[in-house]
Amino acid sequence: MKCFLVLLLTAVLVGLVQSDTPTLYPAVPFDGEADAVKLNQAMVGAGTNEQQLINILCRKVEQQRLSLSKSYLDRYGKSLKAEFDGELSGYFKDVMQFLTYAMSDYFALELHRELDKSSLNYRSVQEILISRSNADINDINRYYFDRFGKSLLSDVGRVARGDINHLLSELSKGNRAENTIVDQELVLRDVKDLYSAGAAIEGSNPVVFVDIFTARSWDHLNAVCKEYIIKYARTLEHVIKSEFTGDIQLLLLDLAQFSKNKTTYFAQRFFQAIDGPGTNDYSLIRKVIGRCEIDLADIKVEYRKIYEETLIGAISGDLSGDYRKAVLALMS
Repeated sequence: MKCFLVLLLTAVLVGLVQSDTPTLYPAVPFDGEADAVKLNQAMVGAGTNEQQLINILCRKVEQQRLSLSKSYLDRYGKSLKAEFDGELSGYFKDVMQFLTYAMSDYFALELHRELDKSSLNYRSVQEILISRSNADINDINRYYFDRFGKSLLSDVGRVARGDINHLLSELSKGNRAENTIVDQELVLRDVKDLYSAGAAIEGSNPVVFVDIFTARSWDHLNAVCKEYIIKYARTLEHVIKSEFTGDIQLLLLDLAQFSKNKTTYFAQRFFQAIDGPGTNDYSLIRKVIGRCEIDLADIKVEYRKIYEETLIGAISGDLSGDYRKAVLALMS
């Protein structure tokens, strides 16, 4: 036992025990009342001290931001969101307002925005749902209904059809297994079922793929991907590419990638948000806010490994002004 503890401690010290690395940590010390006063001082009188707003709000984690937002409302009788509406503009205003929401509430708003777009991006809807826990998704569903008077599930059914509706609906329910212990017998059964529903038949049975990919834990799904190669000498990704097309293919491939390495998945999603002419600003903002308290430092490392440039460098050229400063503050 003593030897094991020494080895474990050594592994931790040299970084062999992996853990998520955020870019944003709790501010110490923290005084929500004092921050509320400073935020008000930054907005009273002629002009706004945008840098002061960034220094305060972009350097606090979610619970601290919620605390100082409540302090502001209690002290001045007006929400920070309402204050920002009158003081700020553009994507900078969006970032600062988003930071005043509880994370699950923010993601509910993002889901509604994505589902209400004329050019719907199913991958963005899926990205939000797979990045949150079952408890988070339950909170998202609750806020979504309270805010919009209809369920997330009904809105998914309104805009998606067939296999895509099935997949996104299952993800919206927040019923994915979250256990970390992998049942090898179930893995082998899933591998056989996926083979029987895909490579073994003319055409494919997407229901089997969707049911397994949306219900199993991420550790389990990763084990399935590994076992499939061992048993059938081809990757599940290869099977998905040969058996499916269009959006359902992309969604299943994203789920497989997330199960294998979520850091790689998010590095690729960042690239997709900033690649080509223009930036998908809301997608970029969502990923920065959503990952900065979890694993954004790891994503930055992975991004550089894949694309041979820094994520901050790639983003900096597409953003400007206070919007750029706010995003980079969350990422640094």
